[in-house]
Amino acid sequence: MARIARIACVALVGLMVTSVVAAQEAAAPAAADKETQIKNLEAQRRDLEKQLRGDLRKQLGAIRERLAKGPDLADLKKAYDDASAAHDQGKKDNPELAAARKPYDEAKAAYDKVRKAMPEYAAADKADDAYDDARHALPEYAARNDARKALGKLSKDDAGYAAAREAYDAAKKAYDDKKVTLPEYAAAEEAEKALKQALDAAPEYKAYKDAEKAYRAVYNEKTAETRKARDAARKAYEAKLKELLKADPEAVQLKEQTDRIEAQIKEIRSKIKALKK
Repeated sequence: MARIARIACVALVGLMVTSVVAAQEAAAPAAADKETQIKNLEAQRRDLEKQLRGDLRKQLGAIRERLAKGPDLADLKKAYDDASAAHDQGKKDNPELAAARKPYDEAKAAYDKVRKAMPEYAAADKADDAYDDARHALPEYAARNDARKALGKLSKDDAGYAAAREAYDAAKKAYDDKKVTLPEYAAAEEAEKALKQALDAAPEYKAYKDAEKAYRAVYNEKTAETRKARDAARKAYEAKLKELLKADPEAVQLKEQTDRIEAQIKEIRSKIKALKK
């Protein structure tokens, strides 16, 4: 009986070990899959943010410039420009601010010099260029751009909008899924991570941030009045500009496109946050 009990005990332990190993083996691919999902989503987020900072920002800037030259904004724009000029001149004329600015500029220059001299900086720059070249060469990239241009020509009320949006979403997903499989993507991620670690460890970085904090404190104190006047003039100008943008067809269409991208970015960030829990 004792022998039978020992055999049963050994079998039970073996079963438990097997179960643990099986669970660990199942968890490993799941973790790897989650990491891949996070990388894919982060790549999508960066691409969308580049769109906002690039073409869309340029288009909005052109519209704002066109409206600023119109009669409805001329006086408000001049008042804002005058207040901004007075603020800038006040900064130049304040000796205490100039004295605080000097160590900040020196610390920033020292930091920039060290940063650009780092081998990690050159490696990250090279890896990023290689990744851009590789993804721009993808047929999915061209297809995504064509679909985006076609969608951008339509408003939500147009008959072909739904089909164009569906085509764009499909083309975008195909591109997003493809670009993160490029070896250049992984290389760029690693190079950027190595650069960040090197920068964080540099004593020049801490000196630069400390000097920036000290300068900012003096700046906030010495420019309080001119900043208040400038901000009030800007608020009046921006309020009127916002009103005109809402009535401008080109601006309305651009805002719809921008809102869609911002909503996508928000959704992606939520997914990344959920995956990291």
